[in-house]
Amino acid sequence: MKENQRIMLTKKLLKEALIKMLQTTSLDKISISALCENAGINRSTFYKYYGSQYDLFEEMENDMLERIQEELSERASLKESLIQICRFLENKREFTLTLTNYNTDRQFPQKLFQLQAIKEQMMLETGSNTDPAFKSYTATFLSFGFFFLIFDWISKEKRETAEEIVEVIVKIKKSIHIE
Repeated sequence: MKENQRIMLTKKLLKEALIKMLQTTSLDKISISALCENAGINRSTFYKYYGSQYDLFEEMENDMLERIQEELSERASLKESLIQICRFLENKREFTLTLTNYNTDRQFPQKLFQLQAIKEQMMLETGSNTDPAFKSYTATFLSFGFFFLIFDWISKEKRETAEEIVEVIVKIKKSIHIE
């Protein structure tokens, strides 16, 4: 069901206030009162839509992942998908930098690289090793490694293009051999 404009505006104000507050305060230290005050929203209004600041943050994260998934749905290769991800994260730089702060969700890199559009493409050839634990650790290694490489890139004021950083990622991926 489509939300009306008032609900959308209320949620937008809360999300903007949360992003601003996360730049100086960890998520667990943000009170609902302070969040509502910064957003110019009553606490009772907040509780109509969310149970906690964690619920609001989770919705923001899920919205971002859904938008990335939508953009990736037509991409054919890992390289094209990663370029789209980099461009998207760069366009949402402020929130991306907030997401990578340890004050928020430490599992975001895995969630990002587990999106259906890139999940299979991201995995390295595992040779004859079909051990589920091995595959899981490989996925974790790649997800966090590549995400933090992208984060390092996005953190720089002067940075390479999305295409250039993806070329680095592709070279790293090709240089890793798993027996």
